[in-house]
Amino acid sequence: MENWNISPFKFQHLPDTQVRKEWLRWKRNFEVIVAASEEKNATKLKNILLAKGGLELQDLFYSIDGADVGEDAEIDPFKTAISKLDEHFSPKQHDSYERNEFCKMVPATTSDGTREPLTKFLRRCNEQAKKCDFGKTEAESRDLRVIDKIIYHAPAELREKLLHEETLTLSQVSRIVNSFESIKQQVQAIAGNDNGETAVRVPPRSDQDVFRVSGNGKSTSGSCYRCGQKNHYGNDQQCPARNKQCEKCRKFGHFARVCRSMTKRKYDGPTLYQTGKKMKTDNVRAITSMECESSSNFICNIGDGDEFLWVDVGGVLIRMLIDSGSNQNLIDDDTWRSMLSQGVNFWKPKHVPNTILRGYGREAKPLVVSHVLETTFSIGNEADQRQETTIFYVIDGGSQPLLGKDTAKRLGVLKVGLSVNNIVPAGNRPFPKMKNVQLSIPINRNVTPIAQRVRRPPIALLSRIEEKLNQLLVADIIEPVSGAAPWVSPLVTIVKDNGDLRLCVDMRRANQAIMREHHMMPTFESFLPRLKSAKYFSRLDIKDAFHQV
Repeated sequence: MENWNISPFKFQHLPDTQVRKEWLRWKRNFEVIVAASEEKNATKLKNILLAKGGLELQDLFYSIDGADVGEDAEIDPFKTAISKLDEHFSPKQHDSYERNEFCKMVPATTSDGTREPLTKFLRRCNEQAKKCDFGKTEAESRDLRVIDKIIYHAPAELREKLLHEETLTLSQVSRIVNSFESIKQQVQAIAGNDNGETAVRVPPRSDQDVFRVSGNGKSTSGSCYRCGQKNHYGNDQQCPARNKQCEKCRKFGHFARVCRSMTKRKYDGPTLYQTGKKMKTDNVRAITSMECESSSNFICNIGDGDEFLWVDVGGVLIRMLIDSGSNQNLIDDDTWRSMLSQGVNFWKPKHVPNTILRGYGREAKPLVVSHVLETTFSIGNEADQRQETTIFYVIDGGSQPLLGKDTAKRLGVLKVGLSVNNIVPAGNRPFPKMKNVQLSIPINRNVTPIAQRVRRPPIALLSRIEEKLNQLLVADIIEPVSGAAPWVSPLVTIVKDNGDLRLCVDMRRANQAIMREHHMMPTFESFLPRLKSAKYFSRLDIKDAFHQV
């Protein structure tokens, strides 16, 4: 049987959706060879399976609990090995899932618009049909059709519960569905009877306001707390934000626009800089249901606080919003009255521009300007202070001071453009080295040098290997060798998960000639006393660290 040629089963570079299919094809080929060789020794068959499967299959096999067993009167090592590998590569799919996959099959279409031949499509349908259980009788087949239809249209939580059942009959599906609907009605009835109101105290929030709650204690909006959409709720398994990372709090499970985390929230106090005042608290009603039973409107103001800036305007420190869509500086009338009470310095401009200001929107009405004044705008501390003299408008009924685009650009807090620094390709620079240090590796000269045979790489990777070698040569990591060499070690090409190549050298035979130094390796326990008063910790991820030696 050793004379049979079969390629090793390499699966680490394959997508997860193809591993199961490739394993079944490789196993079928191996079983044909076993049948043709008429080998009966179970232990020998197991060893041949691992030898022909290659290193990747061996590493996986010995990591599976209970896969490597000895021969016994009741235990077959070869069948046990095949069974454990089947459980890993091709776990049994639910019968309803296999039938659903069969029903969804259509002839494939290539990128150039060519349709898959019917003979090939027929072969694919036949392979998938072998995995399906269509029932032995007409009544059983009819029941399976009904079960598949219920599973396909069931809600996510009910579908998951049905698929947990290994085998399903129509009576079981009916019982599970009735129980699910009954529990759902009871939950709704309990929620409808709970009309109590709970008073809670929360600090006022300006960057992300809460939903307004109607007088009966029920929310005026039914939406998902993970993504903000209104066509489902947060427990839906198909929610697009379920496994996404929030850009605000860096946690998983929701988007930044609906983030409710207060860990990184900046202080959102009054617009004017004031001290000695306590944060106000408001009474709100608790949200007990997500049903829409009121026409009350709500406002949702979204912002993470990074667009706000404290600006010294005429000697008074106010909190302004950087608005890149506005060319003018605007201050609302409430803030202006507070600035007057604090003695703001200003003067009338020599030339008052004839400008009509409008809010955002096509049909926005002109804003009512009560004053057009000129003063100094400054930011920063005494050591690094930037100051500009400019005009600002006082708006009646405004809600937020705005720092215009032109003033923000002159103060250096807003940058608009695509200019970037020149980028030098890393492949054109020599690899960084540690200067004035030369490493000497002690070699045992009594070991006979060995020139191993070169391993032929795959033809499809030859051009990429040459490109990688040229990059290492330009970076001064490797150097060419001409003529005979006493030591020759084979090149090993590894395809990484991102598709890039890693070139390695099998140095096992060469390492036998190295005279190793013996010293005590440090442990984490030996470092603990030295970390007693440490305050800052960092982690270094060195790229291509193995080239440093």
